Amino acid sequence: MTFSICVLFTSAYGDNFWASNTDGIDFYFQRINDSIARYAVHPDSSDSLYYDIDTLRLPDSILYEGSTFMVDPGESLINIISFTYAVPNVVILPKNFGNANNRYYLYPILFISAAKQQYDEIADLYYTPQSVHAIIVDDANPYLSSIDGVLYNKTADTLLAFPPGRRGTYTISKNVRRLEMACFMFSEIDTLNIPDELNDIGDRALFYAQRIRSFRYPNALKRIEAGHVVSGTALEEIIFGSGLEFIGGSNLGNSNNKLQRIKCLAVSPPETTIEQFHVSDSLSLFVPRKSIEAYRLANGWKGFHTILPIEPPVIVGVDTAEITWVSNADATSYTLTLYTDKAKTQRFMLLTFDANGHLTHIDINSSHMPERMPALYSEDGEEEKRFAEYYSFTISGLSPETRYYYTRQSMNGTTVIDEETGSFKTLSNDPTGIKNNGFSSEPQKIIKDGRVLIRNGKTYTATGAEIK
Repeated sequence: MTFSICVLFTSAYGDNFWASNTDGIDFYFQRINDSIARYAVHPDSSDSLYYDIDTLRLPDSILYEGSTFMVDPGESLINIISFTYAVPNVVILPKNFGNANNRYYLYPILFISAAKQQYDEIADLYYTPQSVHAIIVDDANPYLSSIDGVLYNKTADTLLAFPPGRRGTYTISKNVRRLEMACFMFSEIDTLNIPDELNDIGDRALFYAQRIRSFRYPNALKRIEAGHVVSGTALEEIIFGSGLEFIGGSNLGNSNNKLQRIKCLAVSPPETTIEQFHVSDSLSLFVPRKSIEAYRLANGWKGFHTILPIEPPVIVGVDTAEITWVSNADATSYTLTLYTDKAKTQRFMLLTFDANGHLTHIDINSSHMPERMPALYSEDGEEEKRFAEYYSFTISGLSPETRYYYTRQSMNGTTVIDEETGSFKTLSNDPTGIKNNGFSSEPQKIIKDGRVLIRNGKTYTATGAEIK
């Protein structure tokens, strides 16, 4: 059965007709008056009539029975497959397409062009294949623009529609402030990177996005209003940013049975009107390690059966320690101070990091030097991503079988906005490697017999299975 989404309208004037653009492609129109026509739903939706083409130019005018009609898309839109049998790879919008009365959230409907659902064995999912890989706009269009084949408003600060047939990774520009409602409708994109500068996400932005398995809200977003939660059909993970303060609505999770993880980077549990997250035993909530107990008591969040830490615990070796911390939306810098005594009067070293987790300053009281962990780079290898869930740093050259104490702070200017403290003891240089390791009461990772184990009173494998 042919797939179709339409916004229907009625004609006060008269008949419908077929007419061609300059490339000879037929379109079905509704006559509005003697000089204006609009796209209409063609009468026969048989799959056998559809044919693939590379480029489809939507006309700004057409000739019919000796008369010229201006094509007015109107205030409502229907999808391409409804008014032409051509199934395009590229769609070109003319200079007169769109007007001040168009509702932006309807634009994604236009580019839905697929027919039958298929099964992808490699991705293990059913999907509705989409043809449109690029959307081009005439430069003279006063309302719309196109950047790299993606539809934006004229000022390019609102993403209106992503070409649904394009796969791979897309990184949204830092100049974009809003994702319009349903802008990734039926999209086949695999990965979407959103900058922290974006501060407005429309209702159901990922409406039936078919392949995205993880979606991350930007750190700068403080409120998610009712109905604005993403709803991708293959979505396994939703990540809420560290700046989130409020989630509106009445439910989350009941429309997606593939959801496995919800992560919230906010140290304080965001206020929510959601009385009950629709969760199951297979859905886990991940939060900053220091905030686990707060989430267990918070309205809405306490409904999760499993609440786990986002960041791993301190990982120690004979002369090394890897310390991690969750990124913070409001932090302009981070500091990590290491001491050799519990009273923290004997400072070993002070490390300062910028907002991206880069080491910027070392104040060291010994000859030992820290080692910066490898950065997270974008696919082109040029720019480090800002959306890391947590940062990691390894200090090497420590003394074996020695306890160290640390204070880690998130700073906004000179103000401390978050702080955590702890201690760890480096391993013995005894050949067994884990004798008398002296871990603190916080969960710790150890290596034994070639396996990574987590110790927190009891000992578990990296997958969470308890070792008796």
